[in-house]
Amino acid sequence: MSSQKRIFMAFLRIAYANLLHARINFFAIVAYWAVSLGVLIVFWKTLFQFLPVSIGVWNFPRLCILNSFCYISWGVFVFFWGMHRIPEKVVAGQLDKFLSRPIHPLLGLVGEELNLIGVYEVIAGLAALITICIHYAIYPNFVGVLLSTVALVLGTLGIVIVHGVVSLFSFWLGRVDAIQGVLDHFDEFQRYPIDFYSSWLQKILKYIVPIYFPGTFAARIFLNLTVHWSEWLLLFIVLSVWVGIFIFLYRKCMVRYEANG
Repeated sequence: MSSQKRIFMAFLRIAYANLLHARINFFAIVAYWAVSLGVLIVFWKTLFQFLPVSIGVWNFPRLCILNSFCYISWGVFVFFWGMHRIPEKVVAGQLDKFLSRPIHPLLGLVGEELNLIGVYEVIAGLAALITICIHYAIYPNFVGVLLSTVALVLGTLGIVIVHGVVSLFSFWLGRVDAIQGVLDHFDEFQRYPIDFYSSWLQKILKYIVPIYFPGTFAARIFLNLTVHWSEWLLLFIVLSVWVGIFIFLYRKCMVRYEANG
């Protein structure tokens, strides 16, 4: 375990050095994501000039906070971009180097592609979140901040695992770019409260591609809106099921790869 930790820390140091290689570029990209989020906020501001003060429980500042959570979640997702790159490694036959290294193959796959550029989106999201809270005098309690962070991280990990499951099918199907592309587009649903969607689409966004949890669910906790305990239970069940599917497929994939030489 200690040797694997050292190797992974080496990957982390390389990713950090790449992130800070050009300081000006760092601030420019943070500004890019801040402007991107700002455009979305301007969209909501313009829209509410023609709408009632709120749509259900969602008013302008609450929607801005939801969008801030989305950007933070997307940034966290990028840290695990290695999951998204598994098909490329499989198709190119590059797994042998991970099987021969003194590190778990999956950790090596994720570590080699460890990408800290998600920091840009996280910083932009946090900056917008803090600004909105101060400007509109929204002061969440400590427990709400803590639980919403847990929901965001666990929910994002759930999405990472779903992408990982799709990536593992490349051992049988080869390229799965089209399926990954469809999953990537589900991010667009995360920008809006799940309450806005039909019941069947809500089920998809909770059970199949669980973007509800790092988005609407986490924002509701942060804003101290009503959240039933059963939704926490659902989060852990959905996460456990997807992790179970991933582990099962991963073992099957390793057996298949080693059998094929």
